Amino acid sequence: MHYKIGTTYRVTILREIPCYNFADGTRLGEIPAGDAGSVTWTLTANTGLDRKRVVELTPTSLMNTKAEGRSSSFGFNFKLGYTNFIGKNSYVDFATDGDVSPQKDLSFNQIEGHINYGYRIRKGTIKLEFQNSLESSQDGDQINYVLGGQGVFLPPLAVSWFSKRFAWDPTVKVGYGLAKQVARGVKDQDTANRLTYDLHCVIPILDIYAFSFEGSGILELIKPVTGRRFHDKTSIGFLMLLHEKDQTKLETVFKYVRGEAPPAFNFNQSVLLGLLLQLQ
Repeated sequence: MHYKIGTTYRVTILREIPCYNFADGTRLGEIPAGDAGSVTWTLTANTGLDRKRVVELTPTSLMNTKAEGRSSSFGFNFKLGYTNFIGKNSYVDFATDGDVSPQKDLSFNQIEGHINYGYRIRKGTIKLEFQNSLESSQDGDQINYVLGGQGVFLPPLAVSWFSKRFAWDPTVKVGYGLAKQVARGVKDQDTANRLTYDLHCVIPILDIYAFSFEGSGILELIKPVTGRRFHDKTSIGFLMLLHEKDQTKLETVFKYVRGEAPPAFNFNQSVLLGLLLQLQ
């Protein structure tokens, strides 16, 4: 019989089960026949859905090669996230991430923060989220407010064949957003309709080592007066587990990132080396 995850099965004892003292062989009693209750098969893993708190701080070398000529700066990439479940399937997701440096007026420094309300269906493999976010340059000269929604798909590949500590964790997000400029900066378009996508996957290679891949893209439905309609960002990383205890993980992260990020959409390349802390 193949048991399905998330399905509850009734357990019945057909005949009484005698119980003995192994030391001297005396019979202590028996477990009577009859209804013994129920059991539900579950699968738990460190998937994107189950991860509730993430703290990531990585020193980075930021390099801009197009928007302002070739320039570079030392800075930090940071990521903070927390998910609070307010019911069996409903949750609120808080997160902020970005690139910052002592030279706060550099155009490729950016900060994004969001508060999303979500609901998960089909045993957690699909999520629907209402998005509410702000995109800002580090100096606050350009700020966008984005309202939209997205579907999140988590294929059931949580368990790895190569590692008990890293999961494949594939995540696909497809959405729509309406961006409204709050602070104008150098742009001349007040609103933008966007189609968006996000991809994420971890590929375990050994018990404590893994590769990671992340990609994102924004397609503006109406071509802006200046710049391109399509903006993408890709990162490839190498992870090494340093410490794990009670579903808390501390990892080193080496990552290469290139592409364009809102609100300025200036092209940059980054090399990151730092620590990633995941808390359940």
